[in-house]
Amino acid sequence: MLKIIKLAILFFLIISQSFAGVWTRQKGSGYSQLSFTTKSYQNRYIGGYSDTEIFRMRRAVTQTGFFFYGEYGISDKLTLITNIPFYSLNTSNVINTDPANPYSDTLAAGSLTGLGNVNVSLRYPVKTDGLLISLQLSTEINSSVYDDFTGLRTGFDAWTFTPSILLGKGFSNQYFSFETGAFIRTNGYNQGIIAHAEYGWTPNNKTYLIGVTNGVFKLTNGTYNDKNSKHTATFIDNQGYIAIGAKLFQKISSHFSLNITYFTGFAVINEGDNPGGLYFGLAYEW
Repeated sequence: MLKIIKLAILFFLIISQSFAGVWTRQKGSGYSQLSFTTKSYQNRYIGGYSDTEIFRMRRAVTQTGFFFYGEYGISDKLTLITNIPFYSLNTSNVINTDPANPYSDTLAAGSLTGLGNVNVSLRYPVKTDGLLISLQLSTEINSSVYDDFTGLRTGFDAWTFTPSILLGKGFSNQYFSFETGAFIRTNGYNQGIIAHAEYGWTPNNKTYLIGVTNGVFKLTNGTYNDKNSKHTATFIDNQGYIAIGAKLFQKISSHFSLNITYFTGFAVINEGDNPGGLYFGLAYEW
């Protein structure tokens, strides 16, 4: 029964990894985390890397997300990773009449709640001494929902496959990790590469201060019809960004921990103008 409870926690109390990186789980061990974030924005970017413009949307968008993340050691080398996002979005009742908006029509205000793109990954180590190296294959399921009435969307209308390579090393009171890979997205969306880097330091092996950098860079121009999502900048085609952030990870017992993450973005294209976001997480590890 205890094993069943642990597996239930893994798949239903789970985001953002406490220590994203090259490391794998031992057989039967696991990590699960429930995270929460909320943000609002009323502007969006449009264009490419060299000609990005920003304009005021007709209605502001508020996005609240709950993320269930987990890792489980299938064997001493193979680790199963899952991320289940759940979003609640709404658009403001207030209409902005900024003439700089390139879209003449105004959508109705409303809300949308549903799953985002559920992610399932497998991670396997290929070098386990010195500089550690692992390979990972991630699949994002086309499990999102869309409302044409409001233009709101909870994820990409596509399957995404991302093979990646991860490098990292731990020391007595610090660690670093780096990941890079290429994503292939179906249904006419753009293709591109991802990059993720972390550096963490701890004074006591209970409190970790972590710096994070994330990047998504498009390599092709997608042809997906965003429909009315162009009004809300929710999971539209041809996105790209670089984001930097900081994490505070705090162990509160031998099994439980808390973490807070703050991200802010720059070099953003084809997204909503949300300059900063806070993530709060509660994790259980066994």
